[in-house]
Amino acid sequence: MGLKEKVFAGQTKKFKRKASSLSIIKFAIARVKSSIIIWVLLGLSSTLFIGIGLMLFLSSATAESLIINFQYGVLIFNNIFLILFILLVVTKIFSQEFANGTYLLILSKPYSRFSIFLLKLLSVWLMVFFFLGSNMLIAFLIGYLGEVITNNENYFSLYKNLILKLLIYSLMLSYFTISGTIFTSTFLNSQVVLIINVIFCSLFLIGGMPYSLIMNIGNNISLNFENVTQDYQVKNIKNALLFNKNVEQENVKYPKISKAIYDFYMQKDLPTINLILANNDDSNSRTERLENLYHQVFDLTKFQQLNKLTGSDVTSWKGTFNGQSISSIITKNVANGKDTNINVTVTNKFAFKTIEEFDDNNPYQQELKQLVNYYAKNFDWNTYYNLRLFYFNSLVTFDSNETYFNVYGSGDSEPTINDKGIDPIDIFQTFYQQDNGGSLPYYVINDQTFKQKFKDFFQNPVLFVTQELEKNIIQKVYDYKIIQTQPVKITNNLKQYQSLSEKYSLISKVNIIEHWNQIWTSSLSYLPTGFAPLENSHIDFDNQKNLLMSYQDFPLQLTADNKIALNYQPYLNITLIRDIYLYLAAGLIILSALILQRKNIT
Repeated sequence: MGLKEKVFAGQTKKFKRKASSLSIIKFAIARVKSSIIIWVLLGLSSTLFIGIGLMLFLSSATAESLIINFQYGVLIFNNIFLILFILLVVTKIFSQEFANGTYLLILSKPYSRFSIFLLKLLSVWLMVFFFLGSNMLIAFLIGYLGEVITNNENYFSLYKNLILKLLIYSLMLSYFTISGTIFTSTFLNSQVVLIINVIFCSLFLIGGMPYSLIMNIGNNISLNFENVTQDYQVKNIKNALLFNKNVEQENVKYPKISKAIYDFYMQKDLPTINLILANNDDSNSRTERLENLYHQVFDLTKFQQLNKLTGSDVTSWKGTFNGQSISSIITKNVANGKDTNINVTVTNKFAFKTIEEFDDNNPYQQELKQLVNYYAKNFDWNTYYNLRLFYFNSLVTFDSNETYFNVYGSGDSEPTINDKGIDPIDIFQTFYQQDNGGSLPYYVINDQTFKQKFKDFFQNPVLFVTQELEKNIIQKVYDYKIIQTQPVKITNNLKQYQSLSEKYSLISKVNIIEHWNQIWTSSLSYLPTGFAPLENSHIDFDNQKNLLMSYQDFPLQLTADNKIALNYQPYLNITLIRDIYLYLAAGLIILSALILQRKNIT
């Protein structure tokens, strides 16, 4: 045979091998495509994504609720449709061919067992790619339709990210499920493999319920610290630890201003923090806070003054003027047929700027502007002022030399005594209550212009909102410093928590359902969390968690001196567990190939 004939013969054999390989793949895929159940599963999963996608865009009130509701689709798709699809495909391509002799027929052809195994494995993956690709494409198109209907680009961006994460997770789950199902199919019949998969599907649907139940019990146990009268629930201790971590990583809402406030107060000792939190620190402390943080760092303050604001027709006023009871001065003026006037000067060197005065290039002010606008959308300012009327003054100071008043009768010359015994905060609070349903008997003046200008001096949304943000953060600083410095009392509650934590730690290490739940949930990118308005430093780091899922958590552990360890570690190392499953899946595939190399197929 000549050289040309040999080359032609070699090429012919190569083409035949390719054609033979393709025929095996086509045959395997044809067996799968002929199954009605396969198409039913594809139709049901597509319907699921259509329904879930539209529901997410049309009924999710917040982005957080969209993330939570998306998990229901993940539970059903991955734990029912995907696993059952893989089971049926593997059964069609491997198990049934072992049972009906088709595999033996293929072995009778001039193919190696290993080649046949690889080609059939490739066929399985091609069908899985088709299943996942079809569903993800439908999910994306429904998301695009949802954006068109609702005109919500933020939801669509978040939704696309979730779909991408779901695709990656589904590929990992498919890899492990395919490997495990093929491995069991090499030595068990299809009915037993079906039962095993159904059991796993059922357990996966239970999802994180055991985690949720155990954590709910453990997180509500109260612990006690030395030198502290207040009880701390485990969930509040964890919350303080999580806030410390998230604020330092700027993973909370309004991250820059929150971190700056947190770092500023973390430099102070616990007794000082306690005084500030109780609003009992002195004027020097407040001036230091306003100057060093709000003026120098945030550039939020300005000079503001009510200069000789005069009001007439005072009928009641608390306190004394120039050593005389103001009530007696008013009574004397009435007896002389005169009204009583008051002249007030109030000076604040660190008054807060209004939102209109903010600098667009100042990141702290821009974050605070977003927060103020959020409050404006969710609250009526009068209602909000009323709720925070007795707290806002923690960020208010006055220049004592330039804050004074004078009282005199109408027609009399205005005195220049400049009595400094004036309490501007008390006057404002009284005026506000009088104009909002209260009937307080002091600081009564019939001059509405005077009252309004006095109230306007204090009624600044920036001041009130900043004060609440600061108070929320200081509470977290206080809690963290308690955890950091005070030993935990050894009580029955502590022993109960430690026992529960140890049991959960042991169970979670061998619970495959927990592992895959957390592989999924730990892959998600969660939205930054902020303080809930008017809820006393409540920040919910679980506000994007679905109770049917399991999430990474960590135990509270004690150091040698019975203090809570600040460098906490999660119960499960998900990165390590994920890698173990990926290596295990590879090992199962290799074992399956070795078994089929030696399996007596009859």
